[in-house]
Amino acid sequence: TGRSPNTANLEISPLFNITSITGYRSVDFYQQSDGDSTAANITRFLNATRDKQFSQELRVAGEANNFNYLVGAYYFHDKFDFDSQTTRNPVTTGGPNFLAQGLRQIARQKTVAKALFG
Repeated sequence: TGRSPNTANLEISPLFNITSITGYRSVDFYQQSDGDSTAANITRFLNATRDKQFSQELRVAGEANNFNYLVGAYYFHDKFDFDSQTTRNPVTTGGPNFLAQGLRQIARQKTVAKALFG
């Protein structure tokens, strides 16, 4: 797991200020557990998750003749992967049919957002 927010301000004059906000986050998660809570090797659960996010905001603000202004742009990108498995021992669950072997779920999601404001 890691994250890195960063803000930078550049004041060129009272009329013109630039602000940049950059964010990054990364999460890797892995979990393995005994699904039947017994000493026998019957059922196991495996979950793996990976999430990576990046965002960037750029703003220009200032004041001129009693007029305040703010304009900017924003970008966001997220990539999420999920893999979940339930495995069962065919010897202890009665044979090699589909449900006896287990189930698997895989999900992937990508999100992109863009905005202009002012």
